[in-house]
Amino acid sequence: MVNQGQILGPIIDQYLSRGKFPPTWELTIENEKEWDPHFHPSSDTFTDVETLYLEKTGQLRSRPIGASTRKAFDVGHMWHRYIQNILIEMGLVTEENVERPLQPALFEIKGKTFFGRGTADLVDVMIPGHGQWLVDIKTMRKDSFQIPDEQMLKKYFAQVNLYGDWLKTDKMLILGVCKDSPHDFREWIVPRDESTLNEIYDRWCYVSECIAKETSPIES
Repeated sequence: MVNQGQILGPIIDQYLSRGKFPPTWELTIENEKEWDPHFHPSSDTFTDVETLYLEKTGQLRSRPIGASTRKAFDVGHMWHRYIQNILIEMGLVTEENVERPLQPALFEIKGKTFFGRGTADLVDVMIPGHGQWLVDIKTMRKDSFQIPDEQMLKKYFAQVNLYGDWLKTDKMLILGVCKDSPHDFREWIVPRDESTLNEIYDRWCYVSECIAKETSPIES
């Protein structure tokens, strides 16, 4: 899990250096996110089965976040929208492939369908000389940007693998953005990881079976 070189960041910087932009950038930040019982690549990749069961049956809900976390989330959303607008303006991605919702059916158990759900940041980004890529944007503190935590990268790689599996693509890239000035970019090419995918799907399937049988993982 190492930096595999830059193929997208430099062309974004080249665009910014030219200084020719539309009059405004439109940045929208959503403040509310409804609960749903689906499996999410962004939060459920390595969650234990007991916690997953409680979350997916509505017995465990997320607590309200504090001001610092809210600001961190909002800054992350700002960077996502900023970069997405730039790539649309550059003609490298279409609007319908920005923040693309995904909700594949994963398991059919006892007449009940269980779904995955997520939103892909950027789908089919045409990187000149490199073809089309699934791109996931990650904003990072300077310390994490310079020396990424292995567990953090493991979670990121698993999330992107799930999106890639759902979209049937093996060309996956993480674009890291340093939240501290000078806001450098860093990239990771994400290899397809069948072992991790199988591990996640097995865990999700087991929890789905427990929900369908109305038996908690602790009791089963």
